[in-house]
Amino acid sequence: MKKTTLLIFLGVILLSNVSAEIIFNEEPEDIYNLGDIMPVSATIKATKDIPGHFFYTQLLCDGNIKSLSQIPVTLETGQEKNIEFNLKLNKDTIGALRGECAIKGFLQGEESISTKEFKISESISLQSKVEQIEFNPGEGMIAKGEAFKENGKEVNGFIALTLIA
Repeated sequence: MKKTTLLIFLGVILLSNVSAEIIFNEEPEDIYNLGDIMPVSATIKATKDIPGHFFYTQLLCDGNIKSLSQIPVTLETGQEKNIEFNLKLNKDTIGALRGECAIKGFLQGEESISTKEFKISESISLQSKVEQIEFNPGEGMIAKGEAFKENGKEVNGFIALTLIA
């Protein structure tokens, strides 16, 4: 009986220290490729006064962490704050992070929440078509093709190809 009472008391104390409810407003897509833009949107609802804390977001991929944002938050009980930004998935913003990932958000000193897992990939599949297969020396050729990211979206760009015989 004493253990149960102690656990309930500790639970009430821990819950009373939570100053906000944090919700990610939309879950990420299943797959993103390098170069994609990932929208991040969260709502912070104060359950008690927040006199000036920071809201942090981090990208977690296969055990590695990259800090994304540190946003000051001051709210009175019952107030809400929406946090929104677009994360450009490139080497400057996420470094070498790839694989199974999630976005983590938290107010300093409190528990974190995370999005569902998603994949960051740098894979591109190329489907090419060559109109002829035999060529005479000095003769030109035309090659056509399509390139797709792992998420199924077309790649925007070009390929320079040099053949050396």
